[in-house]
Amino acid sequence: MNVWVITVNWNGAADTEACLASLLAANPRPHGIAVVDNGSREGEVDRLRAWAAARGVPMRSLDDDPAHWPADADRTPRPGEIVLFTSKTNRGFSGGNNIALAYAERDARATHFLLLNNDATVTPTYFRDLESGLAGYAETGLASGTIYEMAPPQRVWYAGGRMMPLRTLALHQFDVPADATVVPTEFISGCSMLISTTTLGRLGLLPECYFPAYLEDTEYSQRARDAGLPLLYVPGAIAYHRVGGTLGPYQLSPRVVYALNRHRGFFARRALRGARRIGALGYLIVTKPARAIVDTLRGHPRVAWAVLAGTFDGLFSSRARM
Repeated sequence: MNVWVITVNWNGAADTEACLASLLAANPRPHGIAVVDNGSREGEVDRLRAWAAARGVPMRSLDDDPAHWPADADRTPRPGEIVLFTSKTNRGFSGGNNIALAYAERDARATHFLLLNNDATVTPTYFRDLESGLAGYAETGLASGTIYEMAPPQRVWYAGGRMMPLRTLALHQFDVPADATVVPTEFISGCSMLISTTTLGRLGLLPECYFPAYLEDTEYSQRARDAGLPLLYVPGAIAYHRVGGTLGPYQLSPRVVYALNRHRGFFARRALRGARRIGALGYLIVTKPARAIVDTLRGHPRVAWAVLAGTFDGLFSSRARM
């Protein structure tokens, strides 16, 4: 298994450095490591370069223009090399990952691509555990391991997932199998999403309308399921996630509430068909005004407005077609 790991940095160099340190400490290491700086503030890229130089880690620096990238034959990374992309603007979770995916997919030796949050770390045996868990499967569409919260008491954050398309939701599950048996699942979190080369070729890059984040992994999981590609949860491959590290705490944040509600509409319009699409859109139309009333009565009028504005844009914005 030759895995390219892709992580996106946006004003989070300290988290990204911890993420990279865990990847470099893994045995075996991933085939390739790519960091996409997503239009961060001044100094972030220099800090990442200095971090690599201080540890003797080779780093190849590229911009986000494919015309400036090396030929396909030169995209196989040197051992331990990090490829650092600098994007001129913040392209969000999907857009940032897509920069590196477009580069790495032309590496003929690559077999898989792992999207890993920059506020996540992996255990030293992570890639061995992934490979051994998936060895009995002829085909893997998407996969992920167990994800624990980084902060004590290190509760389970993801142990497989369940899709609820009529409610435009994907829910995490928290029960880790005692015997580490690999099990089919319905949803793979973008925090740690393994994509096979076959799957990337069939589904294409991540949808960029879900800016800055949220539900792009839900749509990608739904599309993989609709294409008949297996989604697998590998309990023995363990990662840790500093929840909220990428975009900050999300409780009652109007910005996040707006994005979540807008993207639920996008998901219904883009990923669902027939009666499920009609039912999901109807659910949003009926329940979201009621949700806004509840938030107003609880003293959160800005959150209530974010619910309404996000839902309206989710149902009608042309951005959903991007």
